[in-house]
Amino acid sequence: MSKKSFTWLFTVLLGIPVLFILFVTFSYDVSAKLDEFPVPKGAQVAGETGSSMTFTWGRASGDEGIPFSYEMKIKFAGWEETNREGAWVSYQNGETTIDLITDSDYLYLALGEDEAD
Repeated sequence: MSKKSFTWLFTVLLGIPVLFILFVTFSYDVSAKLDEFPVPKGAQVAGETGSSMTFTWGRASGDEGIPFSYEMKIKFAGWEETNREGAWVSYQNGETTIDLITDSDYLYLALGEDEAD
């Protein structure tokens, strides 16, 4: 392999993970209302109560759940998946629990019952 080919291959192999990390980092914000849980920047708030928020978001799916990049952002932010049943996933960070439910173009996030009081 020539030096030029090796340099090009190295640049591509290094660039893909860097671009993915940048995409994950800048595609999501954190919500103060939901104890710093990541929220997609492209999601539109559809409803809000004291301890929950609903969003319309084209990348959410009842069958597929959330995109891999969102799963990675949640994990990078320190949240650990603790339970999963169908379209419902529970995440925990310290003593805080967040329930995430998806449906077609719909995302629901809520503080766990203990935190909502």
